[in-house]
Amino acid sequence: MSCGESLVIHACLGNLRPPDRIPARFNTLNDQQRRTVVSVLEFLAFDSESGFAAAACQVLEEYWIKNPFNSDT
Repeated sequence: MSCGESLVIHACLGNLRPPDRIPARFNTLNDQQRRTVVSVLEFLAFDSESGFAAAACQVLEEYWIKNPFNSDT
């Protein structure tokens, strides 16, 4: 993976962190869109060849799993 590709994935992960505004910008996603985001994050978090496992797990835990650590949103 090139440095540019790595930067793009890190930027995407950063954009998927918990929203800091109310209403949250992710509230506009439908169920299929949410499932797609979660699927991508799970792939990055749990694929044995992923170089983004820690960051993707953090994003999942902060907002995208059923009972996230950041439950204010």
